[in-house]
This record gives sequence, structure tokens and C-alpha cells, in this order.
Amino acid sequence: MNKTDKYKTYSIEEFVWDDEFRKWVIEAENADTVFWEDWLLKNPERNTIVAQAREVLLALQLENHQLSYQQRQSIISNTLAAIDIPVLNSGSTFSVHRKANKGWKVYSRYVASIAAALLIVVAAFWLFNKNSSGQDIYSYASLVKKSETVLTETTNYSSVPLFVRLSDGSRVTLEKGAKISYPPVFANVSKREVYLSGEAFFEVTKNPVKPFIVYSKGLITKVLGTSFLIKADERDKSVSVEVRTGKVWINKMMGDIHHNGSEINGVVLVPNQQVVFNKEADNLQVSIVDNPQPVIESENKLQTMEFKDEKVTKVLTKLSKLYGVEIVYDTAVLSKYPITANFTDETLFERLNMICTITDSKYINQNGQIIITSSPR
Repeated sequence: MNKTDKYKTYSIEEFVWDDEFRKWVIEAENADTVFWEDWLLKNPERNTIVAQAREVLLALQLENHQLSYQQRQSIISNTLAAIDIPVLNSGSTFSVHRKANKGWKVYSRYVASIAAALLIVVAAFWLFNKNSSGQDIYSYASLVKKSETVLTETTNYSSVPLFVRLSDGSRVTLEKGAKISYPPVFANVSKREVYLSGEAFFEVTKNPVKPFIVYSKGLITKVLGTSFLIKADERDKSVSVEVRTGKVWINKMMGDIHHNGSEINGVVLVPNQQVVFNKEADNLQVSIVDNPQPVIESENKLQTMEFKDEKVTKVLTKLSKLYGVEIVYDTAVLSKYPITANFTDETLFERLNMICTITDSKYINQNGQIIITSSPR
């Protein structure tokens, strides 16, 4: 289906999200204007829908402004309050007039339904999360450009890890292609802020009164003193954070990132947990990392474990404590199974596979927990 045909069935919402339609309304290029004027003349029954879609885009067109969350909310509220939604009857008409070099004018200023009003809210979040060039305002380049602090940038152009030591003693390991911007000295008395693009491992010096904050591709990572890994390649659709030690608070960037609200709205990760933020789905998914490491210091480096006729529930309790991972299971069912095993260099998930084979069970990695399901014996 070519574009002239697909537009014949478009709704208001589909027009608003269409790249070519947005380009015509916002940039008003001559070539685009010629196409749309010709198409509307050939499809007069679509004039009203097109006009309403234009109204939505033009009402929210604010070029070259980076608005705070509070300003954005105010504009959306005022826009909705200003909308006049009359009842349309079968005699309602709409006309388009062609004028040389002036495009066309819409002689009907209304939004025809509640759906269009709700659409403004949806469109507002798209428009206010893009700058005039179409660039994501939460990208590395945009955030660094808007920073009010003088920053130093370090990029790893080599194929081996690059170590960067910050003024507070914190250490950052940059992988190939990663870059970080940070102040030469953390002069801010209340927080330590850095900006990351790519993959990096952080070992943060503890400071209870000055949290360490990393801004990376739509995510805010906040800690007091801990170690964690961030993967934030600008080319990927998602960004992830894995926690090695301590606790980490994660949240999506919204509005003014420097006044982002309460930590209650984010998620808190503990060792061996990770979060993946998918920007398209706009959600945070918490899970256990692919290869959990023991959180208990021991001279037994391989963390070998030997069991003889031990209840499976006791084995699971020890594994949970060793890796700092919550394991959920039916005690009444699994306590009936004895296990004899010698764990050596297996990973946590390999050990769980062995246990599930013995007990005819299954497990899933979900919401930062291991959940085991079993059939009654």
C-alpha cells in the first residue's frame, strides 16, 4: 500500500504519529505542501480528520524550548482547558483554500471529540521529549550540553578497558567506545553527578551526605557508595544496570532530571539484581543477573558445597544466603525431597537446574526473585 492509499483510513492519532505528516505541519516544506494540498483535493472526505490532527500538532508546537516537568504539566492543563468541543451535526462543513506560497488555512478551529483531547496529552509527551532537531533530550549529548557545571569528558578509543579516577576517589572502568563526562572536582555540596554513554563499571567511594548520580540514556542511577555496571549504548533500544555490591536506586528520567521527585517512584536494586529499561515500551524490568556472584566473603573461593541426604529446602536456604537472592518455593512440597550433591564450580542457575531435575520442578527469574514451582509429591 502506497502512502496516498494508507492515509485514506488514518485516524487523528495515526496522522499525529506519522513522520511525513508531522514534517509537513511543523516544517512546512514546499514539496510536502504540494503533495498534501493535492491529496486533500482528491480526498475531500478526509479534510476534517487532517485538520484536527494539524490542530493537535500546532497547539503543541513549541520550538527551541527545554521545559521543566512543572512547565510541561501547566501547558498541557492550559491546552486542555482551552479546547472547545462542540457537538458536530451532519451539516458541519470544512473547507480548504489554496493560496500561492502560503500553504492552506484551516477555517475550523475545534477538536471534534474527547478522543482528540486525550490525544493532546499523548502528543505532548512526544513533543516535549524531543528538541527542535528531533534529538532525544535525554541523550548523552543533550544532557551534557545542558549541564550548568563545567565538565571533563573521557572516551575510551582503545579495545581494552580504560580506568578513570574521579576527584572523590571513585573509579570508573570504561569499555571500548564508552565515554563519561564529569566535573574535575565535585563542587556541588549535595550530590556527585556524571553522564555516561556506553558500558562502564563503577566503584563508588561512599559518602552518605553526597549521593553519586549517573545519567545514562533515560535512566537515573543513584547510590551512596557501591559497585555496579551500566550498559547504555546510544544505538541500543534499552539500557541496563547490574548491581555488584550495596544498594542502587533507579528511575526513568522525567521532566527536569535535576528535580526528579521522590525515590519512592523508582526501584531499589540489591547485589545480583539488574534492571532493564526499554525506552519504546517505557518500562523497568527487574531480574536476577545472568551470572550471580556470592555475596558472602569466604576462603572457599569456589564456594563448594557438599550435601548428603539433606532436605532440599535447607539447600535452597543456603544458596539464597550465599548469593543474596530471594528464592520462593513451596516448603511443604520441597521439604519432602532429600538431596545428595557436591557443588563445585557451578553457577547458581546450574545448581538450581540440578535441584529442579531431582524434584521435578521448574523455576523462573522474575521481578528480582527466583520462583520455583513444584507438583505435589
